[in-house]
Amino acid sequence: MDNLTFISSLAWPITVIIVLCFLKDPISKAIPLITKVKYKDIDIEFQKIETEYQGAATSSQGDGSLENHMLVPIKSLLKIAEVSPKVAVIEAGRSLKFEFEDSVSRFLSCSKSNVSSDKDMNIGYFQNNPVLIGLGKLLKIREDLMDNPEYEVTEQNARKYIFTANKYCKLLKSLFPVV
Repeated sequence: MDNLTFISSLAWPITVIIVLCFLKDPISKAIPLITKVKYKDIDIEFQKIETEYQGAATSSQGDGSLENHMLVPIKSLLKIAEVSPKVAVIEAGRSLKFEFEDSVSRFLSCSKSNVSSDKDMNIGYFQNNPVLIGLGKLLKIREDLMDNPEYEVTEQNARKYIFTANKYCKLLKSLFPVV
């Protein structure tokens, strides 16, 4: 009788552990959403802490206030990042590459009359420009991911890449507007 009582007392904890194992992903996504816990007379409120990127993602999913400047909508890229962060980075990089090539094309099609002197075309400015260096690094990340299948990307890093690429796309679109 003691063995039967012992086994029956372990049945519910084992069941809970098994259920938690199956529901691990949904539970881990729901836990950050908990803002208040109340048990009898004890109230505990959690303060919401967000990074810049998580805050932007929340606003883009909620009220649509985040502007999209890429070929693929940010909401779609964030959903892709949940499943395959690497693919999301490659797609965001594709938008970035497109906008870069498009802005270079617009720049080259500008008439010579818009350029006041050769000083405006200083090559050193372009070579040492931190914005262009950052753009080059983002495009290099995309190329490395495409060339090396063993490289992996976390969802958090994919989200950072998506939001950074979106900012660069916005900048590139504003450089040489279509006439």
